[in-house]
Amino acid sequence: MCLIWKQQVFSGKGDQILSIGAVKVHGMQIEEKHTFYSFVQYEGEIPVDVKKLTGIVEEDVRAAPPISEVLIHFYQFAENRTLVAHHANHEKNFLTEANKEHFRIPFKHRIVDTAMLFQLVQREQIAVSLDECCRFFSIPVQKRHHALEDAKMTAAIWCEYVKMFVESGYKTLMDVFIKLSQLKQGARR
Repeated sequence: MCLIWKQQVFSGKGDQILSIGAVKVHGMQIEEKHTFYSFVQYEGEIPVDVKKLTGIVEEDVRAAPPISEVLIHFYQFAENRTLVAHHANHEKNFLTEANKEHFRIPFKHRIVDTAMLFQLVQREQIAVSLDECCRFFSIPVQKRHHALEDAKMTAAIWCEYVKMFVESGYKTLMDVFIKLSQLKQGARR
């Protein structure tokens, strides 16, 4: 079981998480009824380009719960599942900083990055967007840059990878990590 998540952020006077969305996945099955979505409180002005990109406006975030409360609910939802995200290092950095600032504890979840997996499958691609991955797997792109909808598209990509892993004979996520490590080492030589 894993959890696919995405957060909407922007850079202004420092980075700000505006919303977090997640969906649970069991095997190759997206659990559409098990989702998490929350705006995050923000009192500042949201840049016009961010509003256009995400659809998030000040009214959405002014009455939203503070990040500490949203994170508590997110972690309760996530439990101890492996987290999956597209360009996961970006997402992890925000959660790491938020954990340090609000809880004074390190971020501890295991994370899998679908962008990294795609680059191993399609080695000629260097920086691949969520849109490109969706096109590769014929996954419809809907409501792009909405945290929950991006999480659902990433979940669909993850399910495609799980299908590929099962067909290739992998039994566990550790089997996949070992193979990825071997491929990375081979590419460096």
